[in-house]
Amino acid sequence: MSILFNCHYYFLSGGRPWTINAWAEQRHRDTMEDAFNVEQIQLNGREALILAVFDGHGGNHAADYCKEHLISNICKKIQSWDEKTVFEALKEAFSDTNLAMKNTKCK
Repeated sequence: MSILFNCHYYFLSGGRPWTINAWAEQRHRDTMEDAFNVEQIQLNGREALILAVFDGHGGNHAADYCKEHLISNICKKIQSWDEKTVFEALKEAFSDTNLAMKNTKCK
């Protein structure tokens, strides 16, 4: 069984259009184990595009959970756009998402 999906995203950022395409293929797996997320965010007067790819490695729970929660956790942590602050926000958001996911049951 092979399930394919192809998504097309169009964003206007900084007065310029951005086109992003995503492709995933299930192939021989029972379920789609991979996920991706593309979100345009506004924080502290600045605009950013966050793209994330999640690989399930033997199941879809982790990939689906991260797709639903990681970017919002990143947004909660970013207070400014300097490199050190963004780096620390990313580390904290990944850690928070990982801990919260461990406390959920696999579907």
